[in-house]
Amino acid sequence: LGHLDEMLTQNIPLEVEADVQKIQLDYFHPWPKVENFSGHLSYHNQNLRVKGRGSIQNSEVEMVTADISDILGQEPGLKIESVVKGELSDGWNTIYQGKLLDEQWHSDLLMNGPMLLHLGLEIPLGEKSGHLKAKGKVSVEQATLTSPLFSAPHHHISGLVEFDDDHIYADHLKLRIDGKDEFKAKLNAS
Repeated sequence: LGHLDEMLTQNIPLEVEADVQKIQLDYFHPWPKVENFSGHLSYHNQNLRVKGRGSIQNSEVEMVTADISDILGQEPGLKIESVVKGELSDGWNTIYQGKLLDEQWHSDLLMNGPMLLHLGLEIPLGEKSGHLKAKGKVSVEQATLTSPLFSAPHHHISGLVEFDDDHIYADHLKLRIDGKDEFKAKLNAS
């Protein structure tokens, strides 16, 4: 068949299928790595896909799919879809390390409690790499939020918070402040 580099640069069809275990996905700096990844890797005609599970910080990555299209082309792109189950503070740190939050948001808000994070990323690669696009949603149950901006901690927060590159929003959050009666809240921040 020839050398691998010749096959790739001359568009000779190449297909690879492999099950992998306990590898590290270091897909895009500054995002934290997926550790102990186990799943399936496939490479077909300059398109790479990995799909499986692992861990990120102290949270379980229940599912991650990473696709790189047109690896050797002028404008390759990386798309990641993941579901992460764990501690809300870990999810907050992951989003911060990925540069979706500025220092002020990260340092002012402390969050604790269980979460389920659905995260989608689109990352342009190559010479013309541009702006990362992110979207997702975080489902929280009985979480706590503290901040020097609040007179008292917010407890028993439950609901769904969605975000994209520019906004964080939620329509039906339930929470308690200072142990008082539960009430509903909306969130819309840019």
